[in-house]
Amino acid sequence: MGWTEYRDVLDSWFGYSEARGQDDIIIDIYNSQRVESYKMSHQDPWCHATISAAGYQSGNQGRVPNTAYCPYGINCVIPN
Repeated sequence: MGWTEYRDVLDSWFGYSEARGQDDIIIDIYNSQRVESYKMSHQDPWCHATISAAGYQSGNQGRVPNTAYCPYGINCVIPN
């Protein structure tokens, strides 16, 4: 998988909103690949979880920061 698939996943989620419960879809994807660490609740902020879930959904895990915590994701350096 590559960045095209990653972008396609993010594009498919464009416009998702908490009001329509669509954030739960992203949180569930995020939680499905987080076996031994923090599992998000549906009340948690989902901003960086979207980035991580898209990486997982598109087959790009390890190429994007796998975290729901924005400061860590922003400052994380992923090797090429």
